[in-house]
Amino acid sequence: MMRRVLFLGVFIALGLASRAQSNPDPTDYESMKNYLSLRIYPADVIDTHGGIDSLVTREDLEHTYTVLMLDFPGGFAPVKRSMFETWKKNVAEVFQVAQTHVDSAKVQRVSKSFSLQDSAVEVNMLVEPDYAASYALDLEHNMPDLVGEWGAVVAMPFKGLVAINKIAKGDRLDWTRFIRLTQPFIEKSYREQPQAISDQYFWYYKGKFTPIKTYVQEGVYHIAPPEGLSNLLVQTQQ
Repeated sequence: MMRRVLFLGVFIALGLASRAQSNPDPTDYESMKNYLSLRIYPADVIDTHGGIDSLVTREDLEHTYTVLMLDFPGGFAPVKRSMFETWKKNVAEVFQVAQTHVDSAKVQRVSKSFSLQDSAVEVNMLVEPDYAASYALDLEHNMPDLVGEWGAVVAMPFKGLVAINKIAKGDRLDWTRFIRLTQPFIEKSYREQPQAISDQYFWYYKGKFTPIKTYVQEGVYHIAPPEGLSNLLVQTQQ
């Protein structure tokens, strides 16, 4: 699938020519900006298909690239670096325009409470076949009630699904229960669903995603909070 997406970029001029009714000009930003979108791909997938030199990317999640895309009625195509340079635009500005388009997607939210170790664990899922993961990049804007004072734990196993648990101030255990509860499902989704993104969990705090280290040692599943979250947890003990 990734190979097909990248090849589409090579033939983008032909694709545009076939849409004579709108006739967008690839070298004209104003003509193209309404098509801008974002997709997240694993870094190894991008690297095995020519790398990032010909694309316009940024890094939001560890071991992934967020790729600037064009969302045409017939499918997605990456914005080629050569095209982008003709626009004479700031990268951050164009990414923000693309994110605004993604933010308008109709993403379904499903929330359910589960019992684990005699405690209720809230699991929130964002579901949309193409945009769920990209939508979650702007989580604080799109779903502010899912972000606690200490942020949120987020998993994006593939493009169409995001799992979220809000971290309230003083919450020392619920977020770890969320990871333990959902880890088998996240791993399965990452392995089996098309356009996988990551099998990691991330701490979302103040607009940034920091990986949460998980590992198995002597048959025991361990969760190590990132430094920033660890510092907040320590404060509650003082």
